[in-house]
Amino acid sequence: MADDKSWTKEKIKSRIDGNELDLSLCGISKVPVNSLLPFSKITVLDLSCNKIHILPDSFTKLTNLIQLDLSKNSLTELPVQFGELIKLKKIDLLENHISALPLSFRLLKNLIWLDLKGNPIQEVLPSVVGDCLKPKECQQCATNIISYHEDVYQQLVEKERKKRRKEEEKVTKQLREEDVLRQRRKEEKKRRNEEKKSSQQQQNECDDQNTSTESMTSTKGNNTEKTSSSSLCYRCFMFLSLFLVVVGLAVYVVYEGNVIAIKQSAFESKDKIISHMNKLFKDTKIK
Repeated sequence: MADDKSWTKEKIKSRIDGNELDLSLCGISKVPVNSLLPFSKITVLDLSCNKIHILPDSFTKLTNLIQLDLSKNSLTELPVQFGELIKLKKIDLLENHISALPLSFRLLKNLIWLDLKGNPIQEVLPSVVGDCLKPKECQQCATNIISYHEDVYQQLVEKERKKRRKEEEKVTKQLREEDVLRQRRKEEKKRRNEEKKSSQQQQNECDDQNTSTESMTSTKGNNTEKTSSSSLCYRCFMFLSLFLVVVGLAVYVVYEGNVIAIKQSAFESKDKIISHMNKLFKDTKIK
């Protein structure tokens, strides 16, 4: 009977009394949830005094349960989503091995009775669990457990919120630093471009000055060459002019010398002619 497959629908149906199902003292090690699901009218389930070590996650699908008895088993924990059984009003977990309950337990707002006697959790949370010796103490246990897990959940939520806020602040800070770094790089790039532009402008001005100096030097050289050429032409002209003057003077001197010589020769010839004529005249006279 320990095998849940042996619990057929017909067999379970035979053990249902009204809205109650008693599976206590059946040596069950695994709850036959699939066989229980078709019987949605079951609101009271007794699984006490069995060999159950763990409840399957599908157990939380039995959402119509109002009373649940799991006392005197070997449970070490409950399903994480156990709190989905929101209709539960009474839970008996006497003498198991439970040291902690899932946070979803806080959702069991209808729970008015809880027995955790004989579980390690009673030593872990003595002020919360209490003694659970009287019905009133079990009622207080239910209230305390729900309140405790609500506080724990809120603390975790707050912790998570702070963690998320811290991460957001970290991301924001990182983004701000990246933005500052990006702006700094942008300004640095702008500064380098301005320096490069200024350097290029200075280089261009220097090149223009060099070009102007070279142009002036070239012009000066050309002017010097022109001046030298003009000076040479002038000297040649003056030399030629002087030469012509000298030649002219020489020709003039020669000319004047020839004229004087001609005149002297003419005078001498005249004198000779006159002398000759006088001589002829004298001879004629004598004759």
